[in-house]
Amino acid sequence: MSENVSTKAKNLLEDNHQQDQDKKVLELLYKLNNKIENIEQKQTDILVELKNVSNTIFDPEKGLYARIKYIEHINANVNSERMLILEQDINQLKKWKSSITKALWVIVPALGSLIVKLIWELVAARVH
Repeated sequence: MSENVSTKAKNLLEDNHQQDQDKKVLELLYKLNNKIENIEQKQTDILVELKNVSNTIFDPEKGLYARIKYIEHINANVNSERMLILEQDINQLKKWKSSITKALWVIVPALGSLIVKLIWELVAARVH
């Protein structure tokens, strides 16, 4: 009977040891399952954020590409308006230059003649 009791005690100890190991394995599996669930949740969050970024870039009405296209269109219009204004300014400057050049062709010889006449009169007055 003593052997029977020691065998039972030994079996109980082995069962307790096995139960402790089972508990440890179950705890590890529970922790592993929690970590996997966290990873899945983070993947879902990342996919949502990625979709938001994609919409921000590619949305045909409010996306980054739509904004860039709109700005390029505005810049093209502004640049062509600026070019027209610059061309008009250049044409006005050319006309002004032409007018001034014609006026100078009249004024410079007249001034030259007046200067020559004044010098002639001064020289003639000193000679007499």
